[in-house]
Amino acid sequence: MVTEPLLPDEKADAISQLITEKERLSNLLTSVNDRIAEIKSEYPFTMKSLIQCPEKTERRKAELNERINHLNEVVAAYTIRIEEMLK
Repeated sequence: MVTEPLLPDEKADAISQLITEKERLSNLLTSVNDRIAEIKSEYPFTMKSLIQCPEKTERRKAELNERINHLNEVVAAYTIRIEEMLK
């Protein structure tokens, strides 16, 4: 017993602790990987390909400017209608 570092039942306990720790770490790794996948599927990460390509960026800017112009026209039309209603 003096030369044996651990008692036989203590070795079993150590092994069960290692198995438990392995399961805990595996679950933690799975949750981290799930969170990484979730982040990659959300804004702003989804804009990565758009930002890396100048042509795509310019096309998107043009689309947004068209949308802004259209909405400004709608606002102007409603402003005129509101002013006419107030007269």
